[in-house]
Amino acid sequence: MNLIHFQGLNCYHDCVISVANHFGVDYSLAFTTLWSETDFSYDSYHKVYLTKRLLTNLEELGVKIEELDCLSQKDTDRIIPQFYEGEFMIIGMDAFYIPWDPFYQKFHGPHYFIAQNVKLGMLLCFDPTYDKKNEQLPRREIIEHAYAICRINRVEKKALRIEAIHEAREIVNTHPDTQSVLLSHIYGCIGGERENTVLLAKYIDAMINNRFLYRFFLESQQLPDNENHLFLNSDFFLEWKAVKNGLYKASISRSHESIINNVCDHFIHLMDQEIDVAEKIICNN
Repeated sequence: MNLIHFQGLNCYHDCVISVANHFGVDYSLAFTTLWSETDFSYDSYHKVYLTKRLLTNLEELGVKIEELDCLSQKDTDRIIPQFYEGEFMIIGMDAFYIPWDPFYQKFHGPHYFIAQNVKLGMLLCFDPTYDKKNEQLPRREIIEHAYAICRINRVEKKALRIEAIHEAREIVNTHPDTQSVLLSHIYGCIGGERENTVLLAKYIDAMINNRFLYRFFLESQQLPDNENHLFLNSDFFLEWKAVKNGLYKASISRSHESIINNVCDHFIHLMDQEIDVAEKIICNN
């Protein structure tokens, strides 16, 4: 299995993309609608915002992820034998108990990896995040410490719209509202709850990750440089990170209002830039 990990993917999506690629899916096409995505899901366990569209698009491309009930060791003990020999699964497990993880026996924290049901009592494991292959874990360890098990199903492939011009039109149509709503929330942090500022920083982080993945899609399509130059510009991503880091700073700083105002200036500039690029993509096509 070719293990895939690059900027914009977390450990869970590393696993999903790696298995999809192993099944022959052109995973870059799953990033085609991520630029305009704003309806993220909030994972309260990991305390992060996550893309919904990535998994939806992968299902359109022929791979569906099914999260199985894994609330107790009894559930896990029942689930694992249901996988046929050689079948892949995605495991969520405490890094403290994963031998190849840098946090092993040091810190507790969630982590995902791929496991293959190969023989009685043992699972063969692959970890795209740390580029680990053919690691072995006793089934008992997974039963005791896993908090999530996902099955990867092949499904009928459907027609997924992959034209860059379609996404550009979405940006032109939706970005003004997105800009207005997010600015309202960010300005609302002045004199408000600091926790709201942290949540906004995590939301912006999800937007940044989607832009890294959309850049990957653009590069895979080999579009002319004048159409995707913004996403190839390192300053573009640095400014997005300045928005995110500014929100985190505002959550702990006494000079709260001035930081928020600076964040909003950067955010307005970025959104205006993106609308401008989207309009150029439409004109050139």
